[in-house]
Amino acid sequence: MKTLFAPESNISIVVSEQNRVSMPPYPYIVMRIENQRMTKMPETRYLKNQNNSIEMASNITLNVQFCGQQAMSMAEIVAGTFATSYASDCFAQISQNVYPLYAQSAIKLPWVDESAQFFEKYTLNLVFEFHTNITLPGQTALELQAGLSNGEQITIKSV
Repeated sequence: MKTLFAPESNISIVVSEQNRVSMPPYPYIVMRIENQRMTKMPETRYLKNQNNSIEMASNITLNVQFCGQQAMSMAEIVAGTFATSYASDCFAQISQNVYPLYAQSAIKLPWVDESAQFFEKYTLNLVFEFHTNITLPGQTALELQAGLSNGEQITIKSV
């Protein structure tokens, strides 16, 4: 992530925010996952004599906050870069399952830090598509036995 947000710089990147934890010196970037939602229903692939798999896709919204003197320019650079093939190439090196989709416009937030000094703070939402592939075992059980709360036993056999 540092490659995209702050290449060759000393800017600290904080993943998530925890209460009562001091932030690093300015400038810094705070990132946290805001939302994850499924974009397509899980699709099961049945392969003869092989492991079966379930494929899913979801959108992930990553909130990025830029804090410090150059917050506006950092937010604009990341939003602009996110819309280019550079972002796709960067994430392809990290993972074959994550694809950058788009960046929402940066919003300026009023910000007064713990020493009562006013600093620039911009927030930006980045949206990714994430593909998940779950491999299922190739062999399945021939019989399932379950005990009910009333003490009965149920057996289901494969035909």
